[in-house]
Amino acid sequence: MIPTSRPCLVPSRIQHTGQYAIVVPENMDVRVLVINPTAAEVLKLCDGTVTVAGIVDRVASQHNVPRAQVYEDVVAFLVSVDRQGLLDSGLSQEDTLLSHGGSH
Repeated sequence: MIPTSRPCLVPSRIQHTGQYAIVVPENMDVRVLVINPTAAEVLKLCDGTVTVAGIVDRVASQHNVPRAQVYEDVVAFLVSVDRQGLLDSGLSQEDTLLSHGGSH
């Protein structure tokens, strides 16, 4: 996942009832994943308009943590969420070419 990609959470909702959870409808079933408050913050920013770099900047600023530390954690989390099929990574064709060393 590259800093200019704009991740977008699949249709779901994040709810807080003592714990944060992401509720993802899947056909006739529903998948519920319990997440921590920082993960909820990150996922709320995954609306397709905020870049990975923007997400990192906001989390680092809110928690007063060095950007480099937050970057590694956010990217690792987003990759994990993407592997679970919960993210449309938002990569454009140009991003994909750039990340694979190609050109257009």
